[in-house]
Amino acid sequence: MFISRKVWYMLLLISMIIISGCQTAQIPTKQPGKLLIYTSIYPIEYFAKRIGGNQVQVHNLVPPGVEPHDFELLPKQRAALQEADLILYNGGGFENWLEKVKQSDSNQKRWVEVSKGLLTIAEREGAEHEKEEHGHGVDPHIWLDPALAKKQAEQITQALMKVDEKHKDTYQKNMDQLAKQFDQLDQSFQQMVNRAGKKEFVVSHSAFAYLAKKYGLEQIAVSGISPVDEPSAKELTSIVQTMQAHQLKYIFFETLVHPKVAQTIQREAHATVLTLNPLEGLTKKEMDQGSDYFTVMEQNRQNLAKALESQ
Repeated sequence: MFISRKVWYMLLLISMIIISGCQTAQIPTKQPGKLLIYTSIYPIEYFAKRIGGNQVQVHNLVPPGVEPHDFELLPKQRAALQEADLILYNGGGFENWLEKVKQSDSNQKRWVEVSKGLLTIAEREGAEHEKEEHGHGVDPHIWLDPALAKKQAEQITQALMKVDEKHKDTYQKNMDQLAKQFDQLDQSFQQMVNRAGKKEFVVSHSAFAYLAKKYGLEQIAVSGISPVDEPSAKELTSIVQTMQAHQLKYIFFETLVHPKVAQTIQREAHATVLTLNPLEGLTKKEMDQGSDYFTVMEQNRQNLAKALESQ
């Protein structure tokens, strides 16, 4: 039977919506003898799994491949949070969709803001600029700085120990192993930057302020913190001129948001496209391939090395 192209696209769209709805509605069944932990973003999910090991059951609220900025909890998910032993979230204004749920929960002890106290002075200084340009607050992507990611993991470890003292030695042992990987990652980034010929890089999403600050770099953002914000034509011209003035040859795209503005700059500035993953989440394909926080950060390091002309 012949199906018109218009009908075919409509059927495809409906099936995608149905599949997406099924993904977001998945609710885990609590396993006996394990802590049930909900997380708001992938890095926190990964850290919690590594630290908790066999003693925890970790479920990330945002499904693979879904943009966390625009996510909304389903009623079924809201209800499921009542069964949680811990709810780990980043904070810094990143999960506005979770704030109302937190405020209405009578059990505030299970809520852990893993970025609490970790905002840097540089980010507070940069906050006013972001508000002026895009109407947003500070950059919440602290997990992109390996040293701050380690501190997030330490806060998760402390939270686990409070609710499950019986396995605190296990949690500390797992954290110690994780800490070594953070330190190795930090060292590899620093060595790469020490050999770099350039200190600036152009991104389509200004999520890398913590990473840049940590290693003395400068990110030149095509758009603001929110991936839906786009600069004006005047700003686009300014960015192209900046790339040319600094003789920059690369522009970084992220993976979960389609960078339309960056494509325009690519054509005008003749830039080579690379990926710099903000690690807000992994796609299903990346997860099936065995990618995790450290493999993605290593790929980020390698791509930055190209853009920074690190020998």
